[in-house]
Formats: sequence, C-alpha cells, structure tokens
Amino acid sequence: MPKPRYDLVVLDLDGTLLDQHSRVTARTRASLERASAAGVAIAVATGRSYPLVRYFTDGLPLTGPQITYNGAVVVDPVTGKPTFLQAIPAAFVGPVLAFLRARAIFSCYYTEDTIFIEGHAPLERALVPPDFPHQPVVVDDLTGLVHLPCLKLVAVAKPESISLLRPAAEAAFAQDLYVTQTAPVLLEFLHPAVSKGAALREVMAYLGVDPARVIAFGDGHNDIGLLQEAGTGVAMANAEEEVRAIADLVAPANSEDGIAQVLDRVLWE
Repeated sequence: MPKPRYDLVVLDLDGTLLDQHSRVTARTRASLERASAAGVAIAVATGRSYPLVRYFTDGLPLTGPQITYNGAVVVDPVTGKPTFLQAIPAAFVGPVLAFLRARAIFSCYYTEDTIFIEGHAPLERALVPPDFPHQPVVVDDLTGLVHLPCLKLVAVAKPESISLLRPAAEAAFAQDLYVTQTAPVLLEFLHPAVSKGAALREVMAYLGVDPARVIAFGDGHNDIGLLQEAGTGVAMANAEEEVRAIADLVAPANSEDGIAQVLDRVLWE
C-alpha cells in the first residue's frame, strides 16, 4: 500500500460526508476505510452531537478526536467522553433568547446531552431524525433553563428568515459570541472562543500532526475556519460561494462521492 500524504482527514457531516439522503455512500465508506487502514486518523467536525455522529456514520472508522457542537465539545472516540467542553458565557444566554423571541424565531437550548425546545415548529426535524432515540425535550420557557450550562443556542427558521437574521445577530452578538450559520435553516450562537477551526488547532496539537498533513472537507459558513486551519481545505461543489472562495480545492458534490473522488486522487503519494 502506498504511503498516505495526510495523517488526518477531517469531515463536515451534513452536505459533505453525508449524501443527499443523509447517508455515507459505499464508495465514500470504502475510501475512508482504506485511509484508516493505512494509519490515517478520521474525524468528523459537525454542529451535531457525538451520538448523532455515530447515528449517521454507522460504524465508520472514526479514530481521531471528534469535533462536535461546532467545536464546543471534542470527544475521545474510544471512550465516547468529552476531552474538551466550552459552554456559552451564562450572561449572554438570556439576551440571545430574548433577541430570538422578539423576532418570533423558534429557538433551541443545547446542553451536553439534551436539546430543549419551546413547543414545536415545522422545521424541528432539522435537529434530529424522527427515529433518533433522544428526541428534543419540550419545555414551557427556555429562560427557565439558564442555570444549566448551555453549549449552544440554535435558531430554526426558513432560509429566507435565516439570511435576514444572520447579519442582525452578528451585529448584536458577534463581539461577545461566535455566531455561525450551519444550514440554510439554522443559525447558532456559541462561546466566542469556539469554532471548528479552533477545535482543529487543538486536535492537531494533541495528535502532534503538522497542519500540512491535514486535509479537511466542508460546505457551510461554519466550515470556513476548519478549511483555513487545515493544510488542504476542500469545499464541496455544493458549498456556499463564501466557502468555495477560501478553499484550496473544490470537490465534486456530496451527492457525487466528492470526498472519495478527492481522496482517491490526492491522499496517496
């Protein structure tokens, strides 16, 4: 087997590793398994929780530290336990909830193991699949949860509403929080030091990996820092223009085994 050019492959989940049916295709799985067998560490970097990573990847060899909750939690794949966890400063949780409520935006409160929501919205299924065993918990008022460490707050709305909400949210909170769009229908608020890119720096230092030997794939606004920190940043063809603009390479779309096509071409020396 030829020597791999990279020591670490980092993959966004939705729109990148997963195809249009939210599955890892057979070709992409085979490419990643070949890389893992050659000693390449495989990590997911996602806004989702670690249990959801495992739900969607179904036995994929995820051997590197896993970046979840957009970098607010890094998980050891052997123990399944967090090695890093950073909650939102408590003083900002109430103001963000008030900001979203004033705009009649459906909001979600994420703790380490639970998603809390007020009532239901048509877009709620953007959070978890209907057959996922840990469904969101409905409460009367999210502000009653501010005593619980909040890893992120998530706004859920139609794409046209999120596109208007994002600049307003950045103007109101970007000096104090990390505000990032993770899907056309999702806008997230996290600790200011948290991002996928910051988490990747920690992971590279922990593994002792040279950034030049790291390749990362993504498609969304929250992947920009991830691609910039990696030695090779790859945007999917279905990525937003702002992501493709900063990438070193553009892969075919997630619906066309884009990850496998790039890895099969560039991974092996």
